[in-house]
Amino acid sequence: MRTKLDCVVIGYNELPFEQYEHFIKTYGEDSEAYRDLKFSFVNLDGHKLDYPGLLNYAIGPPQATAGTFARFKSGDIPNLAAVYLTSFLRRR
Repeated sequence: MRTKLDCVVIGYNELPFEQYEHFIKTYGEDSEAYRDLKFSFVNLDGHKLDYPGLLNYAIGPPQATAGTFARFKSGDIPNLAAVYLTSFLRRR
């Protein structure tokens, strides 16, 4: 049995979308990265929303349901790259 922690694998580390969009935009609106990103959001009421953000906008403010909030987040799905990397590291 191992007694020391030798590695921590972190899945998603996602910036708020408007902050991420602003960061990518610094490369220029004609950059390949920004042109690609423009297919991943909509501009609605002056806010740039990714698709989970658009779904949240459509359903309205969060509703408390049995102590949880009915909000969509892109990080709700396990990060498969982190799962695969952890599996690979454990076999070593």
